[in-house]
Amino acid sequence: MRLPIAAKLLGGFGIIIALMAVIGFLSISRLGSIDQNVGTLFEDDLEAIVLASELEEDALQVEEHMSKGALAALMASEVGGAEAAQLSADSEALFELADEEAAKFGHSLEELKAFPHITVEEAGLLEEIGEKWSVFLLELAEVEEDVHAGNPFLAGEATLHGEGEEAFAVVI
Repeated sequence: MRLPIAAKLLGGFGIIIALMAVIGFLSISRLGSIDQNVGTLFEDDLEAIVLASELEEDALQVEEHMSKGALAALMASEVGGAEAAQLSADSEALFELADEEAAKFGHSLEELKAFPHITVEEAGLLEEIGEKWSVFLLELAEVEEDVHAGNPFLAGEATLHGEGEEAFAVVI
């Protein structure tokens, strides 16, 4: 059976239109899944950025509380009476706050290390930050020991310089 040319042309164009519709449908559905994947990556990256900024904030809080605690202990050694007792209590409270912030920092660092989209380079950097943070925490412990041992001048000096201070700078 012979089909007229008009039928052949309509059939050919019909097949092309049907193929284009299938390709269009597949393209649109794939774009939707790409959009979901990009959204997930963006949200993960945003969460990682938020955690990184929390790390910096926690580290700065630890440094601030440690320095203020050492300063309060130093001032307590210079004054007498009830004011010295209050400054000593303030110093202890500040060191407790520093310890709490240090724990928050450690928790945030572990959360950041657990992110699924961390590159090898970023993981190495996080490991280095963890090691430097450990050095800084050792210095914090030494400062607290100096204060408890009645050596506020040594504690004050330790907060101003040292290996822990260099490590803190790397963390920030």
